[in-house]
Formats: sequence, structure tokens, C-alpha cells
Amino acid sequence: MKSLHLILIFALLFTVGAQAIQPPALASDVAYLAPAQQGEAAPVLLDSAPANGAAWDGGPVTFTFDQPMASAQIDVTPALEGETTAEGAQVVFTSTTSPAANTRYRFSFAEATAAGGAAIASPLEITLQSTGPLGVASTQPLDGAQDVDANNPITVIFNRPVVPLTGVDEQASLPQPLDFDPFFEGQGQWISTSVYQFVPAVPLAAATTFNVTVAPMTAIDGSAMSEPYTFSFTTSAPIVLGAKPAGILVPPDEPVVVTFSQPMDRASTQDAFSLWNEAVPSVEGFFAWNDAGTVMTFTAASPLPFGDPFAIDVADTAQAASQQGTLREAWSSTFTVSPLPAIDQTSILPDAQGVNPENELRVRFTAPVSETMLFDAITIETVVTNTQVVSYTYTDLYDLTNGAMDQVQTQPPFGYATHLMLNWYKQPNTTYTVTIGSNVADPYGNTLPEDFVMSFTTGDYPPLLQIDLSRFTHYTAYTNTVVGVNYRNVATINAKLYRVPLNDLFQLAGENQWSVWDAYVVPDQAQNLLWERNYTPEGEPNVIQTQGMRLTAVQSSGGAEEPLPPGVYMLEVRDPAATAQQDGRSSVQRAVIILSNNNITFKRAAQGQSLAWLTDLATGQPVADAPVTFTRTGPEIAQAATDSDGVAMADLGLTAQDQWAPYFAYTGQPGDAGFAVVSSDWAEGIQPWMFNLNTGGSYDQILMNLYTERPIYRPGQPVYWKGIIRVLQNDEWTLPVAGQEVIVKINDGMGNLVYTGNYPINENGTINGEFMLAPDALTGYYSLNADVPRDSEAYYSASGYFQVAAYRKPEFQIA
Repeated sequence: MKSLHLILIFALLFTVGAQAIQPPALASDVAYLAPAQQGEAAPVLLDSAPANGAAWDGGPVTFTFDQPMASAQIDVTPALEGETTAEGAQVVFTSTTSPAANTRYRFSFAEATAAGGAAIASPLEITLQSTGPLGVASTQPLDGAQDVDANNPITVIFNRPVVPLTGVDEQASLPQPLDFDPFFEGQGQWISTSVYQFVPAVPLAAATTFNVTVAPMTAIDGSAMSEPYTFSFTTSAPIVLGAKPAGILVPPDEPVVVTFSQPMDRASTQDAFSLWNEAVPSVEGFFAWNDAGTVMTFTAASPLPFGDPFAIDVADTAQAASQQGTLREAWSSTFTVSPLPAIDQTSILPDAQGVNPENELRVRFTAPVSETMLFDAITIETVVTNTQVVSYTYTDLYDLTNGAMDQVQTQPPFGYATHLMLNWYKQPNTTYTVTIGSNVADPYGNTLPEDFVMSFTTGDYPPLLQIDLSRFTHYTAYTNTVVGVNYRNVATINAKLYRVPLNDLFQLAGENQWSVWDAYVVPDQAQNLLWERNYTPEGEPNVIQTQGMRLTAVQSSGGAEEPLPPGVYMLEVRDPAATAQQDGRSSVQRAVIILSNNNITFKRAAQGQSLAWLTDLATGQPVADAPVTFTRTGPEIAQAATDSDGVAMADLGLTAQDQWAPYFAYTGQPGDAGFAVVSSDWAEGIQPWMFNLNTGGSYDQILMNLYTERPIYRPGQPVYWKGIIRVLQNDEWTLPVAGQEVIVKINDGMGNLVYTGNYPINENGTINGEFMLAPDALTGYYSLNADVPRDSEAYYSASGYFQVAAYRKPEFQIA
């Protein structure tokens, strides 16, 4: 039979100094071109035999150029003696000594001259790998490998072809080179001319060292192995991958399932298994296995006792299926059977006194109980109607295990829960009795041992102090303003009124207002403090009442209170008896109050001019000739005077990045009669959605719509698409400038880019194109994306989608 030889063609690589040159590709092969010299063309190397990177048996190495050669000097590394001759267009190197086996040799042209006198301008080189005797290049498993899978085949890779290419039916005539100790049956075959693989008939014995001997072979080229080759490996011992159940709340009839890393011997494994606790040394039951022999299931003969802990043990005497090799180590894990239902804990202690009436009652059960039965079993006295009670059940495994979540493996069945929350409007200084009937049951029919009854007595409501204002509030300065402060069970209210600098307002109501507000302290407090007053509230305890505070200046010498001038103020109230933080709420309440004779209505425009409208709060008439300043953080952005209608307009130069930032418009300074200020964020009560008005916040100046002529295509079909582009100018949509290019990209369902192109916008403001799907195109949802450059770094973008599916039209016949 003739041997089939594969010819591998490798590209050669030129090196100039340390820089690699990529050669140009020719129709016949890859040629290597040195820089041309003046006069005759420099010689070009067309081929080498053997090819670059190929195996070399020590015979002549032939280099073929594109023209007759006169001479050449070849250096070989590692050093190898030989002769170089030029014969026509070929340069031949003939070694006069045998090359070392299995060594990589580099052949370098230090110089080479063509018959016409032209020389190569740069050195060139190839590498060849010398061959040696036939040998084993590698094995799988590797020699000395540990924990080898018992199902792994044994593979031997030789360093050269050993057998000819044959069909599967001719494998029987080929040599079978492997011998095993200890011996095992299997099937071997040559999967290539130099790779032999042996597949065991059954999984190998576990935890066993196997010695493999490769008999001496003779390669196709006649080279032979000098001696047998031996390697060894050790199979892995079986281990327990896991056992269930685990943790708590385990049903009493839950089977035990043990999973092994490999097939096990059933008899020895069952003997090595035990389910036990101190009261039951060995639970009786029945075994079952999966077909693969890797999963053992144990079902107890009778349900396990409620609330008992159990241990799952598998001794290391359990054998693998081959009955050779045992478990690497013993296994042990534990679980606890769900206990009988009982009430374990309540958030309000029984017979507690002085309980906060706002506190809810939480009840924790030892085991899941029926939610339906639980709700029917609850009664509360003093009389509380069902409509007054907010109740729900839930399961909090973190609380149930005191934070040891790793103990939880089993979730309660649907309709069962471990926790109950009860809340209702509780009167102060009142005794309540909560009863949960004993008929509440767990999933297995067990009920509470007896009715659960607990009583507790509430105390007074906790102190409450709250300014009845938003953080920022505007009042007219024409009248004396009275601010309401809500209180309950507070003996004294301490109130302070401060002036706030205008620039501080821009920070308090600016972009980072929440963090600024929390850390804010009025500057120069002694100078900016207008007054500090203490109020002694009157009224019944435990009832929310309101204390009025008149916002006036300090009393004049005549004793009359003076009205505050227009400005920015901060009212701060506190309960002197409260701690810095009480019940999770700050003991200090603050509000910013704007007082002015005029009102500013501010309309911020995304494009063009923004508008401020100034009117008198007493007459409602517009205020003319007032300078209005626009700002973001304090520095002036623009200024404009109001016209006869009280309107001032200015271009704020807003960008898309500014659309969420608050802006301010103001006139005058605090203390001036004409002072007024407004923020673009102050729209409480007049937001468009409150009047069912749809608005958008997009600052994009270009709007695009992309679509295809139908939603679904088959591979190999053309996709026709279209895009419509419009430009927003002066609040009107207009046609874009014709000729501007749009970048269009199409991505397949895996996100791979399958098409990209540039399309100029036509005079109708549209683009369109065709994309041909490949016959083997991926199916899925494709995205059609278009980008119009906004600037050097950003784009206006739009997307469309279509589906590619291997569908066919439905076929049917009407009889």
C-alpha cells in the first residue's frame, strides 16, 4: 500500500536588524522581496525545500530564487559544517556532518549575489527541525499524573508517522503497541498516522497506579524506537460531591441523596452509609440508585422525629464500581428535622409596660405554619376591628438561624411562613391582649401546643417636632408670615431664625443639594441670627398640635414687631430635651423661606432664550425695567431687563449635559424691596403631569427614525431599510442639510458587526439602503444603527431592529 504524505507549506520570514518585514503575497506562493537596488533587480527567494519550519532529515537544503545565482554564503546555527553551491536559480546547502537529533537549525544568508550582479540588500533566514529516532512525543495522561478520571482514554503521540492513512475497516491490520499493568480490556485504534488511542471497556479501577508500556515501533520512514517506552498514572479515588438534605426545616420524610464523583459499588457503599443521631444509632430504610451508579438515595422506613438533628455518614470503606479503590476520605454532614410548631419569640415582650404605640408586633414561629389558618386564629383586645389591623406573614431565614444562612437548605412550602407581623393604631397608655389560637398547623398537621396569649401596655407617644413646610418655601413679604410647627409631647420648642446669604442658597438648592443640606451650617451665626425664641406648647399630651411662629424682625424700641424685609431665611427648630438622633429622625428641623414683594416665573429653554416673568405679589401687575440675573452656581451667566410685560429673556447656552442641573433667576439682593429669586426646580404643584400634559426632556437637536420594509427575513434575502432625519431649530422640526453623512452599522444577533457604510442625507432628509444577508447568516434579532456626528466625540444615534429566521411560508390546502 502506498503511503500518503502531507506537504506542509510554511511562510518564510525576513528580518532586517530586529524588525520583521511582512512579504507580499504572490499567486503561486509567498515570495520574499528585499529592497530593490538601482540597476539589476535584487534576487527574490521563491521557495525552499524543505520548507521553513519543516522537519529535516539532514539531506541537502535547496533555495530557489527568481533568477540565476552566482554565489551565496549560508551560516547555520548551531554550527554545522557543509558546502554551499549555486546551480542556476538554486542555491544548495549540503551538510558534511550529521545534524544533531531533534534540534532546531537556523539557515541565514549573510550574502547572496545573482548572476547579473545584483545582491540581496537584507539578510534572510529559515529554520528547520532535525529529526531523530522514532519516539513518543507525549502521552495522555502524562507520566506520573495523579487523580486521573477513570473514564479517560489513554493516548500516545509519536514524533513522526508510524502507520499509513487507512480506513476504519483496516485498523485490525495495524500494530497495537500498548501493554498495561495491571491489565484491563478495551479497544485501541490509530486516530492519525502518529496518534494511537486506547479506550477502556469499563471505567478503570479507582485509586490505582497503572503502568503503560509502548512496544518498540518502526516509523514509515524506517526509523525505529531503540527500546520500549514506559509511563504511569494513578486514577482518582472516588469522593462524595455532596449530600442532601442539610440545614434546618427539613421535612421528616425527606430522602437522603448522596452524590459521588464516579460510579460506586452499591453493596459496599450501602454498608458504609449511616443515618443516625444519639437516640437512633442507625435509621432503617431503603436504598435506590441512578443508572450511572453515581447517586444513592436513602429513604427512611418511617418519618424522622420532629426537631431532631441527624448525621449523614459515608465511611471510607465504600468502594468504586470496579471494587478496586475506596473513597479518598469519609463524608459527614448534618441536618435538623423541622421542629413542632410553637411561638419562639415576639418583638414586644409579654407583659411589657410603656411600649411605644407606634411599634409593630412581630411573632417568630419555630417552624412554618399555615398562613390561612394563622390569620383566622388571631384576636386582639382591647377591641380592634379587622380594618384597623395591618398584618402579613413572611419567612426570614436569616432571623430564624440567627444569621447562619448556611444552615438553610429547605424553603417552606407555598402558603406557609415562619414570621407574622401585626400592626394597628394603638392608643397610648392602653393594655392590649393578643391571642393566637392553638389550631394553627404546620405542613404536616401538627398544631400549636396551646393558645398563645400575651399582653402589653403602651406608654405615651414619642415626642414629635416638625416644621409644616417643604425645604424651600416662598412667602409674600407684604404680609406677616406665620409658620406652623407641629408638635406632640414636647415641653419646650427652641426656634432660631437666620439670614442666609444668596450664594449659599444657590448651593443649598443646587446640583448637590442633598449632601450640602445635611452638612450646612449658617455662616457667621452671631451676625446672621435674627432671633432665638423658646415656646412652651400647651394642650393635651399624645395629641399632635401646631405652634404658630410669626416671622418678624426683633422688636423695636416701642415694642412692636417689625416685618422682615425681603430676603432668604432659615428657620431652625429643636426640642432641647431630645438627643441628637431620636427614633432615627434628626432632633433639628430646618426650612429655607424666601420672602419677597415680587414673584418670578422661570421657564428654562433647552434651545434659544429662557424666560423670566416678574410680577408684583400685591397687585399682580408686571414689574418693568428690573434687571434679572441668570445663574447656575452663583456667577452670572446672563442678564436681561424686564420689558413692559415684566418679561426678561436670555440665552443660557444650555447643552444636553445641563438638562438636569438647577438654574436660578433673581433680581436685586436680599434686603432690597425688589428682591426675588426662583429655581428651575421649584415647580411643586404645577408640574405638567399634574395637568395630564405630556412633556419630554430631550435636548437632542436631531431626531432619526430607522425601519425596514418588513420585520422578518430569511438568510440569503435582501434587507431594504430607510432612515428619516429631522433637525430641531427654533422649536420647529426642519430638513437637515443635504449631503451630510450618516454612519450606518448592522449587527447580528450575537452582536457581531456584519455591515458598515456611510450614506449622505438626500434633499428629502432621508437615507436608504440594501443589505444582503448571507446564505448562512446567523438567525436572531439584528440591530440597525445610525449615527450622525454631533461633534468630534459624540453622535446623535438611532436604532431599528429586524429578525432573521429560517422560516418557511405555511402550506395548507382548502378542500
